[in-house]
Amino acid sequence: MAARLKNQKITPLPISAVTITDKFWTPKLDTFRRVTVNDVLDKFEHERGRAVDNFDRVARGERGTHFGYWFYDGQFYEALRGAADFLAAKYDQELDKKLDVYIAR
Repeated sequence: MAARLKNQKITPLPISAVTITDKFWTPKLDTFRRVTVNDVLDKFEHERGRAVDNFDRVARGERGTHFGYWFYDGQFYEALRGAADFLAAKYDQELDKKLDVYIAR
């Protein structure tokens, strides 16, 4: 069987094509979508060194102090990507609006 699997192609699927309905992951993913995503984004904006402010300052052409740890910029990008993945899996108007505000900045 291993030899047969070795020659099979793996075809990636878009997130929107996958639905998880089991009793273990469904409630966890719902909590991540409703609570965790917003909490993470809020912390990067208000608590975690105001990482979002770094992007605003660069957009205005300012130089100088960097807020928070140097790696928060990349983590904020990853948080946005994760939020977009949740949005692709299940549309949420409030999350969509929140992401649009970050994009417009």
